[in-house]
Amino acid sequence: VSRPLWVSRTVVGRRTVGYWGVLCDTKDVVFMKDVWRTNFKDVDLEGDILQDLEEKGVKHIPTVVCHGDVTTEGMNGSPQTTHIDRFVDDPWVKSLYPQEGCLRKIVPRVHYRLVTDIAGYPLSTFKGTRELLGATFDAFNAVMDAHDKADTVHQDVSLPNIILYRPEKEMKRVGYLVDWELGCKLSEVALRDNVLIVHSKGTPAFMSFKALKVQGHVHGLKDDLESFIYVVLYGALRWLP
Repeated sequence: VSRPLWVSRTVVGRRTVGYWGVLCDTKDVVFMKDVWRTNFKDVDLEGDILQDLEEKGVKHIPTVVCHGDVTTEGMNGSPQTTHIDRFVDDPWVKSLYPQEGCLRKIVPRVHYRLVTDIAGYPLSTFKGTRELLGATFDAFNAVMDAHDKADTVHQDVSLPNIILYRPEKEMKRVGYLVDWELGCKLSEVALRDNVLIVHSKGTPAFMSFKALKVQGHVHGLKDDLESFIYVVLYGALRWLP
């Protein structure tokens, strides 16, 4: 694998790190995501979500090469897990953090890796208005496809999660929507939010108004679509003349 292309700058949360890599057998260039996922039985793995979307015919998403939890000792070891959540109910911890809800983000996590076939560049490297709008429209079609064919919402549409990639023998780069870790079936959004009450649903700079401000708001297709407005505005205002 390469040096990290992107590293989360916070010491709490998923601590996501992204790499380019080369498959030893085929020499194909791939992307590897290394993350500490939430360890809840009701939450699907990102690799499983992507495979389901691909089976349903959703376009402009990466294809899973392989995925799974990182184990302590080879293939047969136990998954690497965090232990901090075991202490949140201890009296000495509660005495240090008496405020209601301040420890809700401390949840059990498992070390997880996902390898996909799309090793592209972030949308921030777009060259002109046409590429910005074209790639965003491709990601928009991925969201619509996921909704119409798989009853699934992304829940984290943002500029960092749209990747520019030039398919072989093609002249122009196209957009792919990545990071489906928060994606889930519409019928399960409310249930998942109860399980993941500790989870922030998306990237604040690109989240819909209701997702940010309305208590108990259930994320839907409209929230994903509203995020595209902020992606285009942010990209245009920051990088276009």
